[in-house]
Amino acid sequence: MHRITLILIALITLSTTTLAQSHTKVNYHGHRLTIKGGKDFKLQVSNVYTFDGVAFASTFDTTQATLDDHSFEIRPNLAFTNLQTSLAGDFSKHWGYEFRINYAMNRLSLLDMYLDYRLKDQLKIRIGQMKVPGPMSQNYSTSSIMTATRPMGLSMASSRRFGIGLFHTTGRLYSAIGAYTSNLNDYIGSTFPKQPEVGVAGRLTYNVLNNRHQKLLLGTNIYWMRMQDGLVNRSGAIGIETGASNARFIRYYHHNTSSQLNYGLEVAYMHRNFLIALEGLGTNFFRSSDLPTPQYAGWNLRASYVFLGNPRRYNVSKGDFSGSPYNGKQALEIGVRSSGIYYNNHEGIEALAGYSVGAFANYWTTSHLCFSLLANYIDHHKDFKSNYTISNLDSFKGLDFMVFQGRVTILF
Repeated sequence: MHRITLILIALITLSTTTLAQSHTKVNYHGHRLTIKGGKDFKLQVSNVYTFDGVAFASTFDTTQATLDDHSFEIRPNLAFTNLQTSLAGDFSKHWGYEFRINYAMNRLSLLDMYLDYRLKDQLKIRIGQMKVPGPMSQNYSTSSIMTATRPMGLSMASSRRFGIGLFHTTGRLYSAIGAYTSNLNDYIGSTFPKQPEVGVAGRLTYNVLNNRHQKLLLGTNIYWMRMQDGLVNRSGAIGIETGASNARFIRYYHHNTSSQLNYGLEVAYMHRNFLIALEGLGTNFFRSSDLPTPQYAGWNLRASYVFLGNPRRYNVSKGDFSGSPYNGKQALEIGVRSSGIYYNNHEGIEALAGYSVGAFANYWTTSHLCFSLLANYIDHHKDFKSNYTISNLDSFKGLDFMVFQGRVTILF
């Protein structure tokens, strides 16, 4: 894996040689610095910073629970949750590239590092670390300001992995399929396993209505991954839908897991300035033959109206509606959202593990600056307790609280 990473970095840094050997043109447009050289060379440099402030208000009797052996409390926080820099562009007519990192929260993470080879204008092959085809919300970039963090109902969706994918787009159709292994961040500086995670993923969407002021998008996605070494103990935690807090109150653990299967459906409808999108995602963790299969079913609903600015633009290259509503002056988007996840371990626990309901507002003052406000009510079922303890289980129904978050997004 070390060698693959170094090869990709070397190919991307060939841009410096190209620049040195050709006449260059530099301009700044939108929130990108663009450098053009000879022989179809192009480099775009962009940055996305997000600064979040979050506060919590418990709506249950906090005397019933203690957190890490202390009185139950989720502390407010201020943090830069994203400090992303991207280098993207073209080496030639057929070859493109992107290198994206995030250096927020006192750590360096490699987000994207891939090469594209365009077979045709609408067909390309991609190799490297990239987003795995999955639910629509997984496609959203931080700069699109569609979500503050991963919705609870899509917690089991895979994010970024190293692999190879084939992408095809038209005015109505988006399709992607690929083979993937682990995330490079998990193995930089360490030995790559002899039997790493290996799997396939795909997404297909079709724009049934493709009028200027009205669109209807239908889609499906699937993901299968064989676990590392063929059999592992699968564990994780589901967050509280804010990147400014590390609080996790829904935890899962499945021993002797051999593979994971995700299967999803999505629908989105846009009429002028109104947009509504609904996603559903099912997940099975297959284990050794004598053990039951835990199942999860999640949903994510988002509805919004743009009062000032343009409608959310349909993004043909991604098969979603992540285009900015900014119209050159300002934009105001107000909406509601809901997400949740249902769990059945087929061993006696079958319940709604958690859900959230909330409202949000996004206001763009320029193409470089957006202010966001979010308010969520979050409920966690009592059967999914993690690092908190309960004094009286008979009267305790679960954790529920309000999350208030403000975000400033800076693009340059």
